[in-house]
Amino acid sequence: TKIDVPDGSFDLIASNHVIEHVSDDLLALRECLRVVGPSGLVHITAPSPGYRFKTEDWGFPDPALYEHYREYGADIGKVLAKADDGVHGMAVAGIDPVTLTSDTVFFFSRDLETLGKLAVPLQRAHYPCILF
Repeated sequence: TKIDVPDGSFDLIASNHVIEHVSDDLLALRECLRVVGPSGLVHITAPSPGYRFKTEDWGFPDPALYEHYREYGADIGKVLAKADDGVHGMAVAGIDPVTLTSDTVFFFSRDLETLGKLAVPLQRAHYPCILF
């Protein structure tokens, strides 16, 4: 939620199964967007958001659930897009090659064109991309 680097220092931040461990997920995404600048990308995954309808946030790190503050649901994109008025998001569906289960990866950017450029090769490779 507080990264000690100047604005726009990186092109991409990848956050794999981290956001559910952060007390303020919206602040964390805003900070990541600051660090990648206006045309950068923030990649986020969370455990199995498609297996529940709605995100449940209980406001504390639950030791019974690996210290997660929340379990994201199918509304994860909508929840995280509230981080800022200028954020755009894209969900990309696929199959985890290790577990062979369906999974979704989320990308966020302040620049819709950046997401569009990313979507083209993904769609050519037959990955469904949904902008929100």
